[in-house]
Amino acid sequence: MELVFMTVVLGLTISGRINIATLDLECNETDVRLVDGLTPHDGRVEICFNGLWGSVCDDLWDARDAQVVCRQLGYDGSSTAIQQHPVKSNASLFYYLNNVGCSGDEDRLSECEHNGIGVHKCGVGLTISGRINIATLDLKCNETDVRLVDGRLSNANGRVEICFNGLWGSVCDDLWDARDAQVVCRQLGYVGLSISLRRYPVLTNELSLFYHLDNVYCRGDEDRLSECEH
Repeated sequence: MELVFMTVVLGLTISGRINIATLDLECNETDVRLVDGLTPHDGRVEICFNGLWGSVCDDLWDARDAQVVCRQLGYDGSSTAIQQHPVKSNASLFYYLNNVGCSGDEDRLSECEHNGIGVHKCGVGLTISGRINIATLDLKCNETDVRLVDGRLSNANGRVEICFNGLWGSVCDDLWDARDAQVVCRQLGYVGLSISLRRYPVLTNELSLFYHLDNVYCRGDEDRLSECEH
């Protein structure tokens, strides 16, 4: 089915309030992510090793390291900002990297110099602030990728957006149900049996400028939201 633009009033939300015992987020080796942030572009840096997410210590952390993380996450632009702050040492069960030293032109954080995986004397985490000049920084997206934005509680909570023609756009909540939510969770890398969803009205001026999908109908076994009828 062809993706189209449309004007609607409501957005949709998938809630990440899920039974962790039956749901884990798979990660690919040396991937990075931002967690515990106020926006999708803000948070504490974590990196994946041996299938598990772990924190990065803020010792020696500077703008060049932040630039590499931004590049790896798909942010393209000349303006980045970092903000360091202490967090409780139990913010993550694992600390993987310490004394990270990037030149700034690496494509992945794992390519930068560091003390070695798991070698650290660290009691705090680090934060990259996504409060960046949007005029000079754009988030690239791959066709039909999905993401959750504007979540209030975690990275596993938020309004669903899908990428089309290089632009993120919203998904209307008409006909939205648990099967559609299950497909989004699967596409995002969540695996398990327990999911929940919550829909709520939002003002149109708070949403994306574009709506890409409406009347989504998934069987529940699709791998990507774009494979569902719409």
